[in-house]
Amino acid sequence: MDTTKSKPVRRHAKKAKISPELRALKKQAAATAAQELNTDITAAIKDLDEVIDRLALKHGKSLEVVQELLHLGGHVLKSRRAVGVNNAYAHCEARCDTIWEDDPTKNNIKAIVHAAQELGGYQGLSSEQQQLLVDQLVASREEENTGIVRRPMAQLQDARAVMERVRRELTNLHTRDGMEFILVSVRSSARHLSKTVTFLTPAGRAFLTSVTKVQPLTWVNQFEAFAINGIAGMINNHELRKDEMKGHIVETLRDQIATISGAKVRRLEFAHYEKKIVEKHGIVIDGWTSPEFVSPSHFKKIEQVEKLFNAVNSGACKARKLSDVELAERKQSNQARHALGEAVYGPTKERGVKRKAAGDGDEEGSDVAS
Repeated sequence: MDTTKSKPVRRHAKKAKISPELRALKKQAAATAAQELNTDITAAIKDLDEVIDRLALKHGKSLEVVQELLHLGGHVLKSRRAVGVNNAYAHCEARCDTIWEDDPTKNNIKAIVHAAQELGGYQGLSSEQQQLLVDQLVASREEENTGIVRRPMAQLQDARAVMERVRRELTNLHTRDGMEFILVSVRSSARHLSKTVTFLTPAGRAFLTSVTKVQPLTWVNQFEAFAINGIAGMINNHELRKDEMKGHIVETLRDQIATISGAKVRRLEFAHYEKKIVEKHGIVIDGWTSPEFVSPSHFKKIEQVEKLFNAVNSGACKARKLSDVELAERKQSNQARHALGEAVYGPTKERGVKRKAAGDGDEEGSDVAS
């Protein structure tokens, strides 16, 4: 017989539910208390700023040294202390040989700082020069408050964060209200690291491609080139971008062939495509957008390059491994066409024919199709 006594179960009283009115009162009281605390902290910081400025001026020490001696650090107070010639000089001196070194707009400030260094401190500067330093500190603080930065990496992060917020808000607006957008953000200087940001809703993309007859990529690149270098930059960028797309097409397809075949492919053969790509590796390129299978370097219009470029990127044009049956049928077809005189295997040259190179007497053997 089990004589073990069971322990009594403790039951806790349920907490009384707080009414919505009481919850709202508590929330309001907490917000008021937080606001009062923030006001008192701001006033205390202002008083501390005045104490630090006074000690630094009296003893000829930097603000950071005084803050460290008071065990207050320099990060929070540094951004809130009152503007004075002492901290204005320290601010400008610290930046002259770093982030302002290559900034021509700061040449006047740098000259004043160098003059102060030769005089042994800012005390020897004229009142006008001291005021210029103070004005520069005020301007720098305004730039920090508005997010305007000149350091490249800070610019990159700033632009990325802002444009991501804009993209998110526009996406939500499009989802809620069906509004359509064409948003493009590009650099205005080659020194900027900010990346191009494009936001196109379906109607915006359709407008560019069907009405203006311009692909979005073309439009964006031309806009960036124009923003950086004007009309001359747009023309040069147009040619450079065309060359870059051609190179991308060839390299992408060549890498696909090498991956599928497992062999090293030095170049993408066009003249000898059937022999050196199809029959040798058993691979074909599907989805070629041009009527003729020729190198993209032969394309005259950028629309031809763009069409093939988009097909390669989307996977519509790609390398494909032939089955054994497909390969056998392809070889048989090629041989039959070749027997009829068609240049299936590319142009050929007679063996042993030599020519003289222009300008000298050296003889070189002509290229022979292998």
